Amino acid sequence: MDLSAEEVVKGLLSEAAYATPSDNVRVEDLEMKLPKWFDEAKFNQGRRFFSDFCIAHTLSLISGFIAVLAVPTVIKVMIGTQRSNTPYTAYKRYLSTYLHIITWASHDLKPGSPSWRSLHTVRARHVVAGRAARLKKQGTVSQRDLALTMLGLIGFSVLKPDKFHLVSVKKGDMEAFVHFWAVIGAMIGCQDRYNICRKTYDETYQVCQELVDRVLLPCLENVPEYFEHTARVLIDGGSAVFSFIDGDFIIYWTKHLANVPGYIYTEEERLALQRKLKKSRCK
Repeated sequence: MDLSAEEVVKGLLSEAAYATPSDNVRVEDLEMKLPKWFDEAKFNQGRRFFSDFCIAHTLSLISGFIAVLAVPTVIKVMIGTQRSNTPYTAYKRYLSTYLHIITWASHDLKPGSPSWRSLHTVRARHVVAGRAARLKKQGTVSQRDLALTMLGLIGFSVLKPDKFHLVSVKKGDMEAFVHFWAVIGAMIGCQDRYNICRKTYDETYQVCQELVDRVLLPCLENVPEYFEHTARVLIDGGSAVFSFIDGDFIIYWTKHLANVPGYIYTEEERLALQRKLKKSRCK
């Protein structure tokens, strides 16, 4: 975890990150162990912070999931699994994912605990999905894909906590939140050099911002084939659990969070855009 934010981003955008699978072993050979830098007190504070603002984090990760679907390598693997092609299959997939996250935040992370078993299940699914993708010549579940998935899970919470009314209740809450997700990333197979959650909140912020600007923003400006269908299916399936979400709004809100040009939300932003356009016409 000693790399700088710039070095982490550079590594994630390299061919090596795309070529390196999440795991190189069979499911039965997976070895689950805590990272050397695991801090139990900090981890528990982080999961408490997630639980305290569970709904806010949920809204953040819904938009994060939508944003990550715009990444061609990610959506290709997702389609290949055939677990997100209809509202019903998407409902089962994302409810399962959400329940895993709730399990991680609700239980101590110890061998044999519900969260430990849950993380093993998720990691094993990545191994199976990666192998299936390679056999179909549709890529793999790579270290880059894991990192981008992590970005979807926490990126908007880290970058724009004010949009979700996230505030530190205790000193160090955001640092602990980052540590919580750094551990989760390590447990599902993300190597330290590719883990977007760094030692500090500031470093993590830098990594997330760079990845949004250099990966998510361009992808959301020019979305890949099947993005609209897959995003709508995800939202339709998710609405069975979260009845307050609306497809048009969530897609618009996601692009707004990623700073896609033209996707303004407040009156202040509208006026700022008008001033910018007026200034450009005067040149």
